[in-house]
Amino acid sequence: MFGYRLTPTEYKVLVGNLTEVIQVLTIYILNPLKSEQCKPVAEQRVGKIFLDNAPKLEAVHKNYCSNHPRAVQTIERHKEQLGIFVEGREKSKPTGILHLLTILSQPFRRLEKYPLILLELERYIEEFHKDRGDLQRSIEYYKELDVSSILSDGLSLPLFDCFFHYLHRKCALT
Repeated sequence: MFGYRLTPTEYKVLVGNLTEVIQVLTIYILNPLKSEQCKPVAEQRVGKIFLDNAPKLEAVHKNYCSNHPRAVQTIERHKEQLGIFVEGREKSKPTGILHLLTILSQPFRRLEKYPLILLELERYIEEFHKDRGDLQRSIEYYKELDVSSILSDGLSLPLFDCFFHYLHRKCALT
C-alpha cells in the first residue's frame, strides 16, 4: 500500500479550485445544454448559454491559472512520490507525473476547444436562427479567451512549462 501523503495544504495547492471549475462548468454550461436538448431545434439557444456564462468561466479559469505557479512547485517538490502514486492508481497508464500533469491541464484544453465546437455548430445553424447572433458573439469571445489572455500579468503558464520540460527530459533519456 502506498503510504506517502501530501499535506492538506499541499493537496489544496495542487488541485487549486478544480472543484469550482467543474461546478461552474456543470451548473452554467452542461446542465443548461441538457435542457436545450429537450427543446425544438428552432428554440435552442446554445450560443446564448456560452455567451451569458463566459464571464463566469473566465473568472474561474483565471483563479485556476493564478494557482499554477504554486502547483508546479508542489509537483516539483514531490514529483517522484506523485509519479509513483499515479502509476499505482492508473495501472493501464504507466506515465506517472506526466499523467498527473495531463489531468491538471484539462481545464485549459477544454476552454481552448469551445471556439472550435461553436464554429462547427455555426456551420449548421440556419441563417435566420434566433441564436445565430449570440453564437457568433460567443465564438469571438472564446477565441479571444485563450489561456494566455487569462493570465493578466503576462506570466507564462508554469504547468505547461513543467509539462513540456518533463517531456523533453523524458525523450532525451530514451
